[in-house]
Amino acid sequence: MGAAFLLTAALFWPTLASFPGTWGQYGMSHGWVVAGLVGWLLWRDRGELFEGSVGAPLALLPLAALSLFWFAATVAHIQLFHQAAFVLLGLSWGLVVFGRSAVRSLTAVGVTSLLALPLWDVLVPVLRPITTLASGGIARLLGIPVEIQGDMIRIDSGAFLIADGCAGINYLLAGLVIGTFYAHILVKGWRTQVAVVGLAAVFAIVGNWIRVAGMVLIGHLTEMQSSLMGDHGWFGWVIFTVGLVPFFLLARRIEKRAARKAADAKAEADAPEGEADAPESQADWPHAEPDAPEAVAASGGLVRRAVMATAAAAFGPLLYFGIGALPARDAGELALTDLARGAQWNVEASPGDRPFDWRPAYQGAAEYDTWTFTDGTAHVYGDRFVYREQAQGAKLIGYPNRIAPGSDVLNQQLVGPVDPERRLWVQQAVIRTPEGPILTWYWYRVGGVDTFTPVHAKILEVPAFLSRRRASELIALSAACEPDNCRGAFEALAGFMGVRTAGAPGEPPG
Repeated sequence: MGAAFLLTAALFWPTLASFPGTWGQYGMSHGWVVAGLVGWLLWRDRGELFEGSVGAPLALLPLAALSLFWFAATVAHIQLFHQAAFVLLGLSWGLVVFGRSAVRSLTAVGVTSLLALPLWDVLVPVLRPITTLASGGIARLLGIPVEIQGDMIRIDSGAFLIADGCAGINYLLAGLVIGTFYAHILVKGWRTQVAVVGLAAVFAIVGNWIRVAGMVLIGHLTEMQSSLMGDHGWFGWVIFTVGLVPFFLLARRIEKRAARKAADAKAEADAPEGEADAPESQADWPHAEPDAPEAVAASGGLVRRAVMATAAAAFGPLLYFGIGALPARDAGELALTDLARGAQWNVEASPGDRPFDWRPAYQGAAEYDTWTFTDGTAHVYGDRFVYREQAQGAKLIGYPNRIAPGSDVLNQQLVGPVDPERRLWVQQAVIRTPEGPILTWYWYRVGGVDTFTPVHAKILEVPAFLSRRRASELIALSAACEPDNCRGAFEALAGFMGVRTAGAPGEPPG
């Protein structure tokens, strides 16, 4: 059975190998601690897992489905999805092998594993405004005249911007990890464990409010001259550490009260007589030795279910490694010169420098092409980024790849069709540059299929992988606008694509 478990983990090596990089990228060094805690939980509950194990064969269906989902998420390089699928696969594997006896332990493992997944940033938009209002309120209680404007706390001598890093997500995660450790190691009963973890989360969040309010107080008293105004990382962790003292005191009280209630309930349930002659525990009763036929049969059933679970989990990895070993095919790539369908549009013999210092902000491409086209009067500038074998940090759709920083995108809308066949729709954006605004049309091409949405581009990576047409591309066409409107740039792009301006849907931005 152990060999089947290790083989299953090895099949998902791409995901296992991705965790250290993820923890480093997102500053989640506690992921190593969580992984150790998960391993300890499984070791601690091993007796409960094996005792009375009858398996749950019906869990083979969701196990196989999760394996295929893992395949799709891995091919599309959606890191959070394939890491979450890996965790769920492990839980489903245990459910198939051990059945109902594993539910409690697997639930604890699954919930604890969430702390090691990079999904907690979704709470930042919720925590940030709450932190602003709460810390501003505390500052007012301290007698400081403050004004709250959005995510800004203003005082007479300056202002404090409550950015994403001030929302308190790092303190919340640290509190959850400490609370989870305390609950698993020292507390019995899931209700009490949830109470302890919740208490840790509350102390972490309130501690962050106190940290921000403390910064406001220090800024007010020093007229923003304190060194903490520039470097206050350690200040927050000092407050967090101090907050652990009342947390542990309250957690201990909760633990003792729950233990007393459990003891009282047990005393009431015990029979009033006949206990003196009873064995002290079932461990004193006669029992079969480990090599008894029943034990051998149970062991054989575990091995059989483990092999079945590993076989079901192997669907996705076998597809991933098997198809991935096949050579890539011609992906139906479209050169920038193929897009010049309008009459008289040619590659400029001596393109020289562009009149603006801008290109799409895409990184890690295997190939990059750029051309300047002219019809004798107007100019169109083409960029093409090609990703052939995508990986973390070198993929078409992913952070930080974008057409331009959000603050530089003045206007964005969908326009189309912009080709003579009337099939291609593109994203149109006005980009602010130091040299003036530019108009760009851009879209994605994955496995020879064009799309204007990043979500569809991600989905297209699965059939592209299966067909081995692996090239994923960003294509962008740009033209310089007049200072006050982009009509000329719009007509240049439409003429370059061979589309009459009057027939192209969507008004050009003014």
